Amino acid sequence: MSPLRLLRKDPPNTTPPPLSLLTMSSKEVEAQPLYPKAVSAPRSANRAIWTRPLLALIGICLWFGLRGSFNDTLHQATSLLQPIQGLTSGSVLLANKTLPADEDVDWAKVPLGKLTAIKCWDDEFVDAPGTHCYRMQAPLNHLNKSDTRRASLAVVKYEAGGGKTPRSKVLGSVFFNPGGPGGSGVDWLRSFSNRAGGPLVSGAQWLDVLLESKYDILAHDPRGVKTTWPRADCWQDETLKLVDDSLHLGVDLYQASSASLPRDVAHNRLLANLCKDRIGDELQYVGTAATVRDLRMLYKAVGDKALNFIGVSYGTALGSYYAAMFPKEVGRFWLDAVVDAEYQQGLWFDNLIDFEAVLSHFWSTCAQAGPELCALSEALTTESDRATKDKGASVISKKFYEAMESIRVQPVVVMDVDFPQLLTYLFLKGEIFSTMYAPSTWPRLAQQLAPGIKDGNWTAFVAANGLGVQVAEAVDPPRRKRRPSSNYTSPMAQTVIMGSDALANEQHWEAKEYRTRLHDLQKISPFGAEIWTGNGAKAATWPIDASEQFDGFFNTTPATPILFGSNDFDPVTPLASARKMAASFKGSALLRVSGGLGHSTISLPSKCASKTVADYFVRGALPLDLDERGEKVCLLDRPPFIPADETKARTAALHAAIAGETVEGEDSVGLLSEEAHVGMGTHHADWISSHGRHDRARL
Repeated sequence: MSPLRLLRKDPPNTTPPPLSLLTMSSKEVEAQPLYPKAVSAPRSANRAIWTRPLLALIGICLWFGLRGSFNDTLHQATSLLQPIQGLTSGSVLLANKTLPADEDVDWAKVPLGKLTAIKCWDDEFVDAPGTHCYRMQAPLNHLNKSDTRRASLAVVKYEAGGGKTPRSKVLGSVFFNPGGPGGSGVDWLRSFSNRAGGPLVSGAQWLDVLLESKYDILAHDPRGVKTTWPRADCWQDETLKLVDDSLHLGVDLYQASSASLPRDVAHNRLLANLCKDRIGDELQYVGTAATVRDLRMLYKAVGDKALNFIGVSYGTALGSYYAAMFPKEVGRFWLDAVVDAEYQQGLWFDNLIDFEAVLSHFWSTCAQAGPELCALSEALTTESDRATKDKGASVISKKFYEAMESIRVQPVVVMDVDFPQLLTYLFLKGEIFSTMYAPSTWPRLAQQLAPGIKDGNWTAFVAANGLGVQVAEAVDPPRRKRRPSSNYTSPMAQTVIMGSDALANEQHWEAKEYRTRLHDLQKISPFGAEIWTGNGAKAATWPIDASEQFDGFFNTTPATPILFGSNDFDPVTPLASARKMAASFKGSALLRVSGGLGHSTISLPSKCASKTVADYFVRGALPLDLDERGEKVCLLDRPPFIPADETKARTAALHAAIAGETVEGEDSVGLLSEEAHVGMGTHHADWISSHGRHDRARL
């Protein structure tokens, strides 16, 4: 049994005494009374309320460059929970009718800091049982009490165990942020995904299983994002956004022509000035420091006395800001895929130091898996191909790069799809870039790429990832069951937030600076530089500083030690960043997955990692079995390309565990926790896919 360090015996809603460094078994730690009964927000049922014209949805799809349908074959295993069916009972419908719609509430009369239950957004969407929607009013300007203007925060809550966990067993509330910046926490919790062969499971349900159904899970749309106000909707018209995106297609092909960089710089300036002119004053109150203060109000609104928080990617920046600004109000914090504090400078430069290593693992694990498990290895047609030092990985990658260069010179017309379109260099490269986030999707990507690399047939790739899929999802009811409508999505939110946060954004770039940064970044990541450079350019040209920019240091001593998490190889948040931030906050711990690949530790299965997280949240303990660097080291349980027979065996074991049967050779609780850990990763990959990236570069 791994030794554990007890965080505290007292409830998290009181000021903790000095930490006790105790070596305890998991059962001993579990027996400690850590929490009182939680104070929950009002219960509600849910549906939703808005629909939009098809043209608007298509415009959203084009703007975001959505990359594909939910990945039905991401991971060869079943899900943990029951299908979401039978939600039209009379009691559910009756309860929902008693709640007001968002637009029917006079929010000016609702007190600040009060969570008000409302019908969930989007009439056509059916939420998982135990999901409730709220709004909370907050000061627009937290720093000026005489300013009576308000921000209006969209919030969603998933009750512990879907409402089945007795309230006396609930340990508290956990707030979640999925990243971005600009990601919708509301959508992440409400949206559904599925592992192959299994029913649809919401993001909240995956997270609930990981936390052993002991916490209410909440998330909100930060300022600038989707259903929260102020919202970064600078065009204020979906059709105009569609027109602008259509006119801008191909501009960010940075090396395609000498004119592309100046055009991209000019377009960034166009959008920045558009936001300044049309929204202007309100956008100075959008930024991470303001969101920290909103979170502070939110945890108090649910009755807690400290914030429990899970942040992925940009969510770790939000968590770090919070711990730096309010260290005495830090509860359980799990920050995974860690963003360096340099984020506050707006430079976006050191993120890709491990990207090429991740890409290299894609080629090498494919070659090792062979053609039965990785279709790209069919390119190894001779003995000499496999006789290379890397067993053929360099041969596969060489053939891919040759195909990609051919497309850069001449885009490919793809006709045999629902929506005939061009396959361009940037789109292909962007798909590869974003898929490095989620190794569980690598087998699917390899299968789609293989025909194109072999004989130039890109139909499968475009059919799975192109615009036609997004249009179908917008209008096809079965697909719409997976996630709420994209209405009120804010494609400018990422730019607004990172630009508002940037302390160094007075260096308004011209094409010369853009090109210099691109060349410097190419020395770090030859593949990823073209995709990533635009982030710094957008931050540099942003004309509106946030009314509050945090310019302090990240070296506090939080009331509760923070659990940081990182893979060895993360494409956009390198291990070095996690080590730096864990060392900055005194008493913190770092969970490192040795050999881990992808964006966050949830990207591939590790029972050790999932158990460490569960011990931290549910049993209030950090591990003591650390390596020479003081890190908790976990191993991967399975590589990216998973043997089919192993999958079937694990699926059978999972079914048995859910049914309460004894699973030989497996710890059933650990198995469920591990599968939920990976289920979160699968869901996160789907969420990134469905929300898209105009240039495929986000945290």
